[in-house]
This record gives sequence, C-alpha cells and structure tokens, in this order.
Amino acid sequence: AGGAGAFGRLSRIFRIVRVVRLLRLVRMREVMEQITERVQSDKLSFALSILKLSVFIISMAHVLGCIWWGVGTIDESNVNSWVVHANYHNASLGEQYLASLHWSLSQFNGGMDEISPESPLERFFAVVVWVFAFMAAAVIVSNLTSSLTQMHIIGGTRSRQLAVLRKYLKQNSIS
Repeated sequence: AGGAGAFGRLSRIFRIVRVVRLLRLVRMREVMEQITERVQSDKLSFALSILKLSVFIISMAHVLGCIWWGVGTIDESNVNSWVVHANYHNASLGEQYLASLHWSLSQFNGGMDEISPESPLERFFAVVVWVFAFMAAAVIVSNLTSSLTQMHIIGGTRSRQLAVLRKYLKQNSIS
C-alpha cells in the first residue's frame, strides 16, 4: 500500500511540473508578442517573423523526430523496422537523435530515401506526418510571401514619397 501512495504522489508531482511548463510557454508567447509590438522597423519585424517560423519548424521537427524514433522502436524484437533496417539500433544516442530529426525535417519538403518506413505502423505515421508537414510548409511559404509582398508595397510607397519630396526640394531650390 505504501508503494501505491508514493506512486500517486509522484504522478501528482509530474502533473504539476507539466502545468508549470505549459504556463511558461504561455508566458513566452506573451513576451514574444510584447517584443513584436515594440519593434519599429519593418525589416526587423520580418526577420523576427522568420525567426519565429524557424523555431516552430525546429520544435515540430524535434517532437516528430522523437515520435518517429518511438514508432521505430515500439517493439524491440521487430526486425522489420526502420531503426533495424537503417542500422541505427546500435548507434550512439546522438546519431539516433540526428537521424530521427533529419527524417522529420525532410518531411517538410517531400521526405527522404535514406530512412524509409518498413512496418505498416511506420508507414501510417509517415503518411500522417507528411500530410501535416505539407500543409505546414504551404502555410509557412504563404506567410513569408505575404510578408515580402507587404514589405515591397511599403517600400514602394516610401520611395514614391521620397521622390516627390526630392522633386519639391529641387523645384523650390531648397538644399
């Protein structure tokens, strides 16, 4: 009975830690919004949006890579998995992580041939990830295109205003 009580307290502690992590993520979002509001330069704002998209892509690739590794090692006795087929079951932890991360990052642009799903579960997961990554990549490209177009329009308006000002100064002999 003492072990069950300790397990209950331990699981409660883990739940509290997870809630604190989520609260930190919410706070981080608020901080990023405040920073974005204070930026006055359009180019710096564009660079920040690219940075945010990059962090999103890397974060999603990390999570998907970890799940991909988990799917490949769900059954240790299964010789029909990508981990065994690609010979990563005896590799170092760093190599295993980088292979999984590489696979997940490559899903954002169509996949890769070096590591491919071997079991039906792996193939199902790869299809779901590819659809998600395809949609995410389309949204990201759309967002970047929209931002660049907006910067071009703003830059064109400023250039016209400066040209009109220069013409006025020249016509009125103002230096």
